Amino acid sequence: MFSLYCDSRLDVTGQLRTKTYIVIRNNKGRLLRFTGLEALCCDYTGDIATIHYDEKKNYCRYVARSLNWITKNRQVARLSDISSEHVISFLDAFRTSPKPGYHEVFRGEETIKACIKAVSHFFCNLSLLDSFSKIIVNDLLEDGWVLTGDNEYYNYRKKVFLPKYKKPAICCPKRMLIRDITPPVMEILLQQAAFYDPLLYYGISYQILSGIRPGELLCMRQPTSPLSIVPGVSFQMAGDKIITGTIDLTREFCLRSDEIPTGRIKRERKVVIFPGFLNDFYKIYQQHMAYLSREKRIEADYLPMFISQNGKAMTYATYCHRFQQLIVKHVVPLLLASEDPVLQASGLAFQQSPPAPHALRHFYTCRLVLEGLDVAQIQFYRGDRDPKSAIVYMQNKSLLEKEMKHIHELVITGLRS
Repeated sequence: MFSLYCDSRLDVTGQLRTKTYIVIRNNKGRLLRFTGLEALCCDYTGDIATIHYDEKKNYCRYVARSLNWITKNRQVARLSDISSEHVISFLDAFRTSPKPGYHEVFRGEETIKACIKAVSHFFCNLSLLDSFSKIIVNDLLEDGWVLTGDNEYYNYRKKVFLPKYKKPAICCPKRMLIRDITPPVMEILLQQAAFYDPLLYYGISYQILSGIRPGELLCMRQPTSPLSIVPGVSFQMAGDKIITGTIDLTREFCLRSDEIPTGRIKRERKVVIFPGFLNDFYKIYQQHMAYLSREKRIEADYLPMFISQNGKAMTYATYCHRFQQLIVKHVVPLLLASEDPVLQASGLAFQQSPPAPHALRHFYTCRLVLEGLDVAQIQFYRGDRDPKSAIVYMQNKSLLEKEMKHIHELVITGLRS
């Protein structure tokens, strides 16, 4: 199975550099060997001498996905046997398959375009190095031109290669902005998590108080972890008062001795906790650290914040499974038994399609909107590269206020530690 391996080191200037490798792992996730294929994850130029590694991690992710799909579904044993038709078949499948965990939600236009570009350029680069390759460049890429330069009087045209595959993304049904989790339902979810799965409770609390994605949550490490001199979570105090709180997501660490990936960071950054949520976040953090101090199975060389039953760092798949099992087994029955018709409706919706943990990030954003933050502030606390997501929420602010007008403080400080 093709997978990714990220390695971060300080260069001669003292700056942190991260390199992504495409590796092969066995069925248990153990790394078997490096492939060197990441060197081909760059734009095709038609000249073997110009191939260079651009350190585009998303390129590598799409390429690894395509290699796994082609070798499994087309039973291809050698890279040389992969043809242009195989590549196009993968792109068709990627475009028309629903996102994992969602039944009718397909990948968006930007994701489709990014995958098409990464995969098409990779296999054309591969054909330059492999004289036995069955890839035909003209089937995947065509000539194009772009304008370069900042001065309108000195722009010039540059020849580039553009993907030929141009099928559009499938239109997805519109989903509610709140993504199915309202404050009353969130309160029930937190109470059930605290009772049945304390580690899941801490994960849910971190997500709704910091906005980090579930994959990023599972990259968190304890402050005493020997992996880095930078604490995974840190606070600045002034006496007994908390001034700031941050989560270090500047690099991905290997958090397991068996080298199985746990989560991934979509955008490397330092997450700053919104001041209005800081006190609750700090209390949850203290409870979580007290819980971990009683666990004797944690691998001392890694010290992750979230562990599975074997003491190793929890994986993304495990976290998602436990989250949805909690909803199906413990939250849905309470919602269906409620006398409130709104809660009953939520129970029926969850019974048919339990939400994924990423919905917690949307819940967090709704709270930021109702706190009165502007677009720039929401973008900052969400950690987005561009303001598009924040603008969508701001445009629906009146809807949020209507549906969440009775929003109350989440009952998290009074739950068990």
